[in-house]
This record gives sequence, structure tokens and C-alpha cells, in this order.
Amino acid sequence: MSKELTASNEKQINPLSLIQVAIEKNLDPASLDKLYDLQERHEINQAKKAFNHAMSEFAKNAPKLVKDKNVNFNKTQYKYVTLASIVNEVQKVMSGLGLSHRWKTTQENGFISVECIVTHELGYSESSSFTAPPDTSGAKNNIQAIGSTISYGQRYTLLSILGLSAFEDDDARDAVNVEYITKEQETELNDLIKEKKVNLTSFKKYFQIETLCKLRSTEYVRAINMIEAKNDNT
Repeated sequence: MSKELTASNEKQINPLSLIQVAIEKNLDPASLDKLYDLQERHEINQAKKAFNHAMSEFAKNAPKLVKDKNVNFNKTQYKYVTLASIVNEVQKVMSGLGLSHRWKTTQENGFISVECIVTHELGYSESSSFTAPPDTSGAKNNIQAIGSTISYGQRYTLLSILGLSAFEDDDARDAVNVEYITKEQETELNDLIKEKKVNLTSFKKYFQIETLCKLRSTEYVRAINMIEAKNDNT
């Protein structure tokens, strides 16, 4: 292949420029296909890096969510933050970082599934899912039961994918029970920290934990994104 195509003297190759040179040099179709594949992988990689960086910036500037809804039903009393408040606060930060979110809802075999998808403007996205039966508590009718599960699923998945604290959304009826990452997630996180050469002491200090196993489950995605983003920007 020609010097123009190898571009060995450049620190980073731009696949699109290679394709242009290949066309000018009348390369065979097979070689062009390989370059097009290289360009596609390059764009996906750049989009993922941009997504991770944006999520890292979001984590640094994450909004403080205040419980703004009181529930008093029979002997059950608790407070939680409404979906409207969450969306209003997170969009203030997300929009400036090229991030947006949306939900997909499906019903099958009596269960409702809600998926929250966060997408960067370059096209890369990640999602968080929640599945549960209709919430029939409180003498709700069928439509209200479905709506309640969807609303909770939307709040739960948005908080989860953005790594916001679960205790700010505690209408799961037991705010004192905090869910921590699983043993498998702890192992994966520990392996990634070693692979990316992240300072474990600084990591634990940032998340205010003594050991990795005490990381909240809703902080897991944010932790992964922060580690990946650190590696992309070094």
C-alpha cells in the first residue's frame, strides 16, 4: 500500500481521508470495503469516547434531587422525587453535553418493561431496563396500575443510567434498604480499575465508600463511565 494510505508518520489516521486517497489510486473493491469498515469502526469508537466523556462531565455536575412528593396511605408514609422533577433537573445538565434520553415501553405476559435510552449527539447510546407487573396497590384500576408501573420504571431507569442515588427515589416502600452492587459487578469493576490503572484510594474517596462492595447499585453505571472516560482522555 502507498505511503499516503499507510500514513505511518501520523499519530492518528483519519479513515475518511484514506478512503479518498484509495479512490484516487483506483484501489480494488475489496480494499475499499476494508477501508469503509475501518471508517465505520472509527466513527463508532469516536462516538463512544464522546459519550463516555459527556457522562463523566454529567457525573461531575449531577443535579441534587429533592424529594418533592409526599405519600400517606393507611399506615404507609414516605417521600419521593417525581419524574417531572428528575427530568427537569437532569435535562439542564444533559442538554449542554449533547446528551438526550427517551423511553421504550412494552407489555408481555402480564409484565411491563421500561427501557431508558441515553444517547449522545454523535449517535452512541446505552440503556437501563426495568420489568415489573402492574402496580395494583392502593385500589388502583387496571389503567392506573399500568400507569403507576410505567411511571416508576421511567424514574428508576433514568436514575440508574445516570448514576443518581436511589435514596432520592424511594417509593419502593423501604428507603432504609440500600442495594449494593453484586459480587460479579464488584469483580468486573475491580478488574476494570486495574486494567485502566485507576487509583483505587481516590476512587473510593470520590464515592465515599470503604470497599468496592459498598458501592450502590445505582452508582455502578456512573462508576464504569467515569473509568472509561478517564482512560479515553489520557
